[in-house]
Amino acid sequence: GNTANGDGCSSTCTVESGYSCTGGSSTTADTCTLATSAAPVFLTSSVSSITLTSFVFSMQLNVPSTVYYVLDTQTSATPSIANIKNLKNAAGSNPLRSAKILYDVSLGQVDKFVLLSPSTVAVTYNLFVYAVNKASGVGQSSVTKLTVAVGAPPSKSVSSPISSNSTVNTPATVSLTLTGPVTSGSLTVSMQLAGPQSTTATVTPSSVMFSGSTVS
Repeated sequence: GNTANGDGCSSTCTVESGYSCTGGSSTTADTCTLATSAAPVFLTSSVSSITLTSFVFSMQLNVPSTVYYVLDTQTSATPSIANIKNLKNAAGSNPLRSAKILYDVSLGQVDKFVLLSPSTVAVTYNLFVYAVNKASGVGQSSVTKLTVAVGAPPSKSVSSPISSNSTVNTPATVSLTLTGPVTSGSLTVSMQLAGPQSTTATVTPSSVMFSGSTVS
């Protein structure tokens, strides 16, 4: 035995699905053989790098497989095996996103980038996944469900010592704070100043500071 999955002996020292292990004793390890006709087993399946407009679905299986996934709203039920193989949701309709992926064991973990439609509120999606053994056509007995939770876009507040219709003779500072799930990428802030044509205004931006999910 060992602590690694995917070789017939699981990390908890049990025989993994699709394997036959024989020949061992109390002092020697069994030899485990994969039944290539068995249904695929997800060694890993997870979602990560969630932003307002995308996430990454990562997977690793024990045999070459055809993988189907359907992304739909949080209230959507788990689709039947027949529906997910047709890239449909539980109602038999088109989901928000869907795909059919060919998985090769030699690739190890595969990361699939999935686009989302931007939302103005926090939203949760259901990701349904199903795999079929590429060689034998034997599929998993059930559909796997994963949850993708996307936070609301950043909210903003502006503070300034400049009041409406006032005259400013000295440099002034305007602060903009965004609070929300800011994870990566660039931040663009636009400022508009209005006044007489003879007025000259100079805007000097300060550095952008990331602190948790708050940008100042």
